[in-house]
Amino acid sequence: VYVGQPDFNAALGMELIGLRMPAMLQEEYDVLKESIKTNGLMEPITICRGQVIDGTHRLAACMELGVKPEFRSLPDTTTETEAFELAIQMNTARRSLTACQKGCIAAELAGLYAVNDKEARKRGTSTHGGESARTSTHGGESARTSTHGDRDRSQEPRGRAAKMLGVSEKTVELCITCQKRFPDLFEKL
Repeated sequence: VYVGQPDFNAALGMELIGLRMPAMLQEEYDVLKESIKTNGLMEPITICRGQVIDGTHRLAACMELGVKPEFRSLPDTTTETEAFELAIQMNTARRSLTACQKGCIAAELAGLYAVNDKEARKRGTSTHGGESARTSTHGGESARTSTHGDRDRSQEPRGRAAKMLGVSEKTVELCITCQKRFPDLFEKL
């Protein structure tokens, strides 16, 4: 363990934000490992409060190769949702994720958004956009409404998560259903 860095055994545990992303295929991992062996670690591993946010595969490859990893720390004020959004942005920019994988990630993100929205309603604040609008509750999610009473589904947790991942709300809904009814299957997706 490097001084001031996360414990590598804990860093590869299942509670890490970075591991909410789908695992790399063995072939992809082998290519990554060969790249690190040849060129060194080109992208630092992102951590926040000792938790790996992005770079679990790079960290594992460095450990296997005996390469000292480099770390980039996020501010301690970074929320779990912000860290997960960052992991999503970084992974979707460089990996070829399927619509199913993106939908599963969006399902988890929608859950975080729903919790954040509920907490924000308790505080009387907004978590999305900062605009003043009436908030109603429909199906356990907050929905922004116009002055005419029309629901703006894009501001609901599922709509925001779908937009972030570039998938349809229907895909997110199906993945949420799978997550609730078949948690073991959901984990494999």
